[in-house]
Amino acid sequence: MNSSGGLAAGGENDSNWSVTYARVGGNDYNTRSPYTGDSYVVSGSCIDAGLVQHTSSAQLIVPPGASTASSGGTTSAGSDYLPGNGTSGNNTASYFYRLAFTITGTGSGDVNNDV
Repeated sequence: MNSSGGLAAGGENDSNWSVTYARVGGNDYNTRSPYTGDSYVVSGSCIDAGLVQHTSSAQLIVPPGASTASSGGTTSAGSDYLPGNGTSGNNTASYFYRLAFTITGTGSGDVNNDV
């Protein structure tokens, strides 16, 4: 979501979701790195046929470090090929996301929640 509560454009950060840990190519990343940080909204032009398309109320997100092709592509915001795009050895990857949001209302005050 963007700061107005609407859907963010493809390639923009979604600061509500961040990757706090990634294991890519056998290496662990738990501080700011090419694979951790705010997620990106996948650009509509990058969504492959096997993925669910964006809707009027939902979008796909991807961690930093995604590229434009499964091999040999360039890294860019909103691309959908993740490092470790495979199923064995150094071709595997794990990403841990954090969701942060604020709840406001008529209660005793604002509540910040991390899930």
